[in-house]
Amino acid sequence: MAFAAAFPSLAHQWILLFLRNMGIPANVYCAIQELYRDCKVELIFGTVENLMFSVTAGIKQGCPASGSLFVLALDPFIRFLCLRIPRPLLLVAPSP
Repeated sequence: MAFAAAFPSLAHQWILLFLRNMGIPANVYCAIQELYRDCKVELIFGTVENLMFSVTAGIKQGCPASGSLFVLALDPFIRFLCLRIPRPLLLVAPSP
């Protein structure tokens, strides 16, 4: 699995959906929701301004919560894989 573009690829809607479904405290959810509400970027090329667009995906870089949000966002995917990928039978020798 390649994680080269993992942080920028997570949709903000997914981040908020899994947090809500995890049942985190409302005040924590609201704080994170505010971090990702109406994110916009403005590009400025020389004297040309007002090239503004909305950002709807990506975990904020440099935020102390970024690593935790990334791991939590992957949890449903990993659980899905664990349920569907057959595990090899491990044979363990009995203890003497």
